[in-house]
Amino acid sequence: MVENGYPEYFGKVKKRVIVVTSRDYVDDLALNQAAQDLRAKQVATSFTDLATAQKVAWAKRWEKADVKIHGNMVSTLH
Repeated sequence: MVENGYPEYFGKVKKRVIVVTSRDYVDDLALNQAAQDLRAKQVATSFTDLATAQKVAWAKRWEKADVKIHGNMVSTLH
């Protein structure tokens, strides 16, 4: 059987990742607490909801980073 263009023997992998860095927190205690808080929130949220939130967040980030070149559509696309 084929589903979404892939044979059924291809498994589905759902990966959840949390990234925190020391540059965002004053010390290791705060960093570890943030990681624990984020993990608890992630565990309580469905994979579908997490994936949707990521899509929205990345769309906003790319919109913010988008470079607009007025009058030259070819340059905007490259």
